[in-house]
Amino acid sequence: MAVHSKSSQKWLQEHHRDQYVKRAQTDGYRSRASYKLIEINQKDKIFKLEQELNKKTQLQERFNREIDELSQETEELVEEIDKWQM
Repeated sequence: MAVHSKSSQKWLQEHHRDQYVKRAQTDGYRSRASYKLIEINQKDKIFKLEQELNKKTQLQERFNREIDELSQETEELVEEIDKWQM
């Protein structure tokens, strides 16, 4: 085991007692800084990842609907062409 200086040992003890460190571990965050980033984002909206993901999802859904509609129209046209050829 590594030998730590007294100041390092003290810092580690304080760190492990810190409420935000414990909360971060419980919530699955990598560090206590996550809470500060969340607070900043709630105030200033600097992170727009969720909004961008929602936009991409909506665009993907719209694209899929349009593809489905075009596929249906294509099938109908093919059926009409088949009828004319008979």
